[in-house]
Amino acid sequence: MNSPLFNSVHQQLLRQFATACVTAADKPVISLDKTFFAQFNAESQQVVAALKDFTDWGLPLRFDDATRPRQLWLTADIELLDSVSILSVMSASSQTRLKHLDIFPLLNSTNQYLLQQDFPACAACLAEYQQAGRGRQGRRWFSPFASGLCLSLQWQFDKPPQALALALATVIAKRLIQLGATDLSLKWPNDLLWKKSKKLAGLLIETRHSRAGWKVVIGLGLNIAQPGQVLFDAENPQNSPDQPWVELQSLCRQKLSRNQVAGLLLNDLIEALESYEQQGFAAYQAAWQALDACYLQAVTLHTEQGQISGIAQGVDEYGGLRVQTLNGSRVFVSGEVSLRLDKTAH
Repeated sequence: MNSPLFNSVHQQLLRQFATACVTAADKPVISLDKTFFAQFNAESQQVVAALKDFTDWGLPLRFDDATRPRQLWLTADIELLDSVSILSVMSASSQTRLKHLDIFPLLNSTNQYLLQQDFPACAACLAEYQQAGRGRQGRRWFSPFASGLCLSLQWQFDKPPQALALALATVIAKRLIQLGATDLSLKWPNDLLWKKSKKLAGLLIETRHSRAGWKVVIGLGLNIAQPGQVLFDAENPQNSPDQPWVELQSLCRQKLSRNQVAGLLLNDLIEALESYEQQGFAAYQAAWQALDACYLQAVTLHTEQGQISGIAQGVDEYGGLRVQTLNGSRVFVSGEVSLRLDKTAH
């Protein structure tokens, strides 16, 4: 189910990029000469158009027009996602529980893909690039091609799970801390932040009800090693993030394998979902409290009725955010509000 925008030329180019990253002693370079174009069963214009697509999707490519023949530089290594590598770091029990694993170079949305399929209870999908990645309330999530994680995991529940995003956020944070990340915190209800300001990861949980129960799809977007040009893309402003961000590799100060990170997180999420069915959010509330970026901070909530300001008092046993306002204490649920930490709270 690859996007029709990703064709055989893209696939062949991607293989060449990956091979160049493995074999090159320094920054990978490809000469765009007659021999290069002769490899493709396509017109040279189609190959050039495919190269342009990859730059639009955020792959770190740089063209050197001063050389003849023209040269193409990969300004950062790329590691393509691979199911064998991902499964190799997962426990035997999690591998058994995971009934289906799909990896695509290009998808509109990994969440939407799983929601549209009729897979067994536990299935996962990853994509190198999402054309319509999004977070809560329809906000765009942009991750350059083959740089972060665009991961979705499907699970089946008998009833709608309360505070699931909060519980899983603590599990993800724990793993990233084990990998070496520091100064992480959780912003209610679904963001992982660095120093309470820069976004590292986000969760989006979507549900569908059927006679079999509740199909829940957990979407995770994680910045692992973002190329510098993602800071702002003048030609494609829709590809620029709408808030400050940070990447995991910089926080850990070491080169990370995307496949290893994906496998570890999938394993952790599957194990957490199994325990969540029995224990609910109560088993994770203390972990959330310890990492809560908003606790005792001045916050502003944007609701359908307008803005509400107050002091965040943590979350209750159902995952609702407790806020002390001028008119007393109130509890908010994630579906109805957007939360902002006041600048003075930093």
